[in-house]
Amino acid sequence: MHTARINVESSKRRKVAATFVSAACAFALTAAPSFAMGARPLPPLYPDVGAGTHILDHDKLLAGATLNDPGFYKSALDWYKANIPFLEIPDKTIQAVYYYRWSVVKRNLRDTGADGYISTEFIPPVGWGNIFNSLNDAAGHHIYEDRWLRDQRYMNDYEKFWYTGSGVRYAHHFSADWLDDAVLARAKVNGDIGFAEKLLPELITQYDGWNKQFDANLGLYWSIPSYDAMEYEVASLETRKPFSGVPTYRPTLNSYQYGNAMAISEIARLAGDPATAQRFLAKARALRSNMFKWLWDPQRQFFYDIIKPGNPQHQRLDTREQIGYIPWYFEIPDTAQTSAWRQLFDPEGFEAKYGPTTAERRSRWFMHDAEDPNGWDGGCCHWDGPSWPFATAQTLTGMANLLNDYQQDIATVADYDKLLHTYAATQFKDGHPWVAEAADPDTGRWIYDAEDHSEHYFHSTFNDLVITGLIGLRPQLGNTLVINPLVPATWDFFCLENVPYHGHNITILWDRNGSHYHQGTGLRVYQDGKLIAQTVQLRKITVTMAPIRKLATDVTAPWIDAAANLTGHGYPKAIASYNGPQGSPRQAIDGQILYDQYRPASRWTDFGSGDRNDWLGVDFGKPTPVQDVRIYLDSAGGNFGAPRSFTLQYWTGSVWRDAPDQQHTPAKPALDQANRVTLSSPITTSEIRVVFVNGKGRYGYVAVTELESWVPPAANASR
Repeated sequence: MHTARINVESSKRRKVAATFVSAACAFALTAAPSFAMGARPLPPLYPDVGAGTHILDHDKLLAGATLNDPGFYKSALDWYKANIPFLEIPDKTIQAVYYYRWSVVKRNLRDTGADGYISTEFIPPVGWGNIFNSLNDAAGHHIYEDRWLRDQRYMNDYEKFWYTGSGVRYAHHFSADWLDDAVLARAKVNGDIGFAEKLLPELITQYDGWNKQFDANLGLYWSIPSYDAMEYEVASLETRKPFSGVPTYRPTLNSYQYGNAMAISEIARLAGDPATAQRFLAKARALRSNMFKWLWDPQRQFFYDIIKPGNPQHQRLDTREQIGYIPWYFEIPDTAQTSAWRQLFDPEGFEAKYGPTTAERRSRWFMHDAEDPNGWDGGCCHWDGPSWPFATAQTLTGMANLLNDYQQDIATVADYDKLLHTYAATQFKDGHPWVAEAADPDTGRWIYDAEDHSEHYFHSTFNDLVITGLIGLRPQLGNTLVINPLVPATWDFFCLENVPYHGHNITILWDRNGSHYHQGTGLRVYQDGKLIAQTVQLRKITVTMAPIRKLATDVTAPWIDAAANLTGHGYPKAIASYNGPQGSPRQAIDGQILYDQYRPASRWTDFGSGDRNDWLGVDFGKPTPVQDVRIYLDSAGGNFGAPRSFTLQYWTGSVWRDAPDQQHTPAKPALDQANRVTLSSPITTSEIRVVFVNGKGRYGYVAVTELESWVPPAANASR
């Protein structure tokens, strides 16, 4: 790629570009320590973990994760230490994917600025993505997975984004929508039911948004398969629209709306609104009854689609699809329907070495053109057999519910472990953990894995399945703690340490004979580092825990990153003295912090500059207070080095000046983590920049994956 110097004077002390001159004339400012923000305490970078156990070696576990995932590459390890529960289990395949999937969570977090944090399904932008590349079809998965992070700001912001923020107009883009259910599911983890109660009117609005697709005659919702984010699905292939399909009554949206109605009913009950609670409970019960009446086939013992147009007899499809297990995600079926789970382990059903398959093998549509490069859409993206993490996660969630809450003898704990291990084994590529869109169910090869598109695809859960299923922490409202591990009977040890739950740190430990952790024998449960339950046997434990204590939430709230611009339009604008190849200044303020060596990448570099000093900055477009600036230096897998030093400067309207009393944390520039510059008093300026003193040699160039400038909301109110 051709590199070109941005139009600045070689001294890099004055701007001469016309746009910069006009900005300087409009916003001629000087330092203003007396700004109203005053000496307001700066937010901590990460939440405090608090009291807990110290049984596992977190540094060693993270070091192992860096070996398994080159993109992890020792990046932001303090973030992981502050935010995630740590896990050690005998199954090293599941364990490797567990840590990798936290990196998937982190890679997909995006700071939008005024809307706060969101999570993305695709890291690179996609043509059908909505504002900030958001997509609602993955939001339920995102909230279920991210609810186990210690910093509550991420999902607080994300829920508000969909219900009261910029995401509202896109919240019905796809019918894969169990947002209301996810809000309650998260409240069961953090204990903050008040946050959900405040959103109750918006939860109802979200639910009612699907009324246009409700058929009062059948008492069911219809959807188009592609609206469920499932293209070339069997119900589609049966029609003249093989890509999208036609209106169809499906287990998907009807299950989601049941879950949403039940969540609204429960939240309304807790909020002291019995009328709303009863109204939505009645909606859920009616929907459940109609699903049994129309979608459940008592002869074939499965939930099926019914294509709506041209089907006056409401004939069900001739193919079982994996979406028939979604009702168990919300515990809709009775015990009588558990016979459907036999198909999951049937070689002619959904069983596969890297499955389950999304359509049963006995179907005439199984893997129809799914890998044919000359087929529809070049072979992507078919839901007629390939193994999709999206569907596997839903099935495993339903299976954990089956094992916990149903009396049945079809599925066993061993079946759950086998399927979870299969799911983990599927999430590898070239010997390293990897999740893309869909895999061949027999070979495990990722068949839908486009470059600069599918990397670290976040359209499923995994860690939630480990925590709530395998280790068995079953989230509850109130002060009851339920632990019911679904681990193999042969395991001699496991430990899930310091899970943020109801404002406390919960550790769950199993040591058959006490020789592995040296804490005693059997199953032990700790709260904030203190033993609260134990049993010699590996079995279900129910214990009363301490009252809910609000988590160390919103550690950066209500501060906002005034430098973020995810659209690339208007202000703030990234500015730089120079731009190296394969990056741009704009990518340094796009809300993404990525440390991957190759793709996906989001960085500015000064590679090839040849100058001793280079700088990267932000033109805010208006007077803006500055007191907390964060520079995320990116080694890109060892291809870039740390600068010898750097200095924060601000624009006075005529010259650049060093920001006074700037404190750097850490003291020396550090790679693959936040480098924070704080000021004892804020200054007000229209532009800032960070001037780097480059190192020597090939690795002396600098890369920045993100440049942030945090301000409190009062200072940002007019943005």
